[in-house]
Amino acid sequence: MEARTWNIIQLGVGFMLLFAGFNTQNFVEQTVLNSVAEDTGRVDEHAGYYSLAIVYGCLTVGNLVAAPIIAVIGAKVAMIVGSLTYVLFLLSFLYVDSWSLYLVSAINGLGGALLWTGQGNYMTLNSDDFTAGRNSGIVWAIYQLCLVSGGTFLFIVFQFTDKHFDQSTIRILYSVFAVLGALGVLTFVFLRQPPKQESSSQKEQKHDHVKNILATFKLMFSKDMMILSVMFMYSGIELTFWSGIYSTSLAFTNKLAEVAGNNMLAYNAVAIGLGQILGGTIFGVFGERTNKFGRYPIVLLGCVTHLLCFALIFINIPTQAAIHKTDEISIISPSIPLALLCSALLGFGDSCWNTQIYSMLATFYKKQSSEGFAVMKFFNCLSACAAFFYGSKIELRYQLGILAVGALLAFVCFFGVERKNNVARVQSKFSTSSEVPIVKALY
Repeated sequence: MEARTWNIIQLGVGFMLLFAGFNTQNFVEQTVLNSVAEDTGRVDEHAGYYSLAIVYGCLTVGNLVAAPIIAVIGAKVAMIVGSLTYVLFLLSFLYVDSWSLYLVSAINGLGGALLWTGQGNYMTLNSDDFTAGRNSGIVWAIYQLCLVSGGTFLFIVFQFTDKHFDQSTIRILYSVFAVLGALGVLTFVFLRQPPKQESSSQKEQKHDHVKNILATFKLMFSKDMMILSVMFMYSGIELTFWSGIYSTSLAFTNKLAEVAGNNMLAYNAVAIGLGQILGGTIFGVFGERTNKFGRYPIVLLGCVTHLLCFALIFINIPTQAAIHKTDEISIISPSIPLALLCSALLGFGDSCWNTQIYSMLATFYKKQSSEGFAVMKFFNCLSACAAFFYGSKIELRYQLGILAVGALLAFVCFFGVERKNNVARVQSKFSTSSEVPIVKALY
């Protein structure tokens, strides 16, 4: 196997192990902390939302300085340091109180900036224009196995507990999550350097911190990036929705809990994971076949999938369930099969968006990969932070409305930038003016 392909697979495995702990706990964090609030009063009943809002808020700030730090320490070291903060966050749940929770949430957010920007830089260094789409899909498919394995683990644990999380159950859950995270850190330790030599200009740039920071801001305020920021912010809002708000809404819908109990959270995690893996496999492993049609159809598919999903959730889940436990119904009585279908659609649609975002950044911003991914994560985390704050304040129907408008705007913005860059790239291959109008017509 080619060295760069092996690096990509190992990168995906590292993220799968790390987030088998972190992403799985996202599905139960609000419910767990709600139980802690009821038992001890040491945290607010909505502490889960506030904690994740702090994580993504600090991620937003951290992304502004992640690129110059990575230019000095490298992507591998950045991912090791960043992943350690995720393990620290998981260990904090062995004894929970408000101050420690919010402090480690802030540390986790700053470390996450290094982790995710480092991932984008490392993936870019192991990709070219022809493998960027495939590699992003491979990483995404392997990474999202964490949801299936995590959901399966939750299902097993929930066979021995009721709807309420007691302290012993919480310690078991988060001890396992932390061990999985530590295995992810170890995987990053053994990552190999990409088989590619740096140019002299790149080596010089490593030591020019001010120049690197200014380059990040310059790229952020470029015309294309400002347009793409709409798509990046949508990806943050929908990430918040499927990773936290939707699972909490399922847990707070009493008519579902009466039938499935906490198992509903496990089923939801597995269904989202299967949708993510399906999308990552189709657009990654079989990328050479699907990518020949370009990124437009894939992103359009993601947009349509999410719009359909939002409509079904509106029909199925009571609007108050995002805020508190409720016996209400929506248009129809809550259905477990329909809820899980929506989970799978959320995961599949998310994979459509994110594989193409990563592929596009790795292709169009290859020479500024750290800055490009840092800017993407800045807008992504900024919107995620806002969404976690309003997630506990406004009804589900309004959140679905925000998501639907965001999906439409994101697709329009993506289409405009992708079309412009494709035209520019194709035109650069032609040397005679007579061929240029033909190229324009193709787009």
